[in-house]
Amino acid sequence: MMKISFIIATLNSGGAERVLVTLANALCKEHEVSIIKFHAGESFYKLENEVKVTSLEQFRFDTLYHKIASRFKKFFALRKALKESKADVFISFLDTTNIACIIAKIGLKT
Repeated sequence: MMKISFIIATLNSGGAERVLVTLANALCKEHEVSIIKFHAGESFYKLENEVKVTSLEQFRFDTLYHKIASRFKKFFALRKALKESKADVFISFLDTTNIACIIAKIGLKT
């Protein structure tokens, strides 16, 4: 059984979100599947109970300082979530999330 982690910004009503939920629901029958998302909120699409969903900590964006600092904090929060998931495979969706994952994974085994 493999551990698979999907990473995405939100689980709103978009096409990438629908594809992720479809894959997660299909794969959770034979693998341990988790979803790491950047923003809190419920999934628009129905997820199987076996799929573990984690939201990264939310940071302030009200001033320029907080906007800049929150980007760094978000990378460290993502890196921590990736480490804690101990996944064999990470699959990220959409350009911003892909870039964040590439940076956050520097030095990690998977």
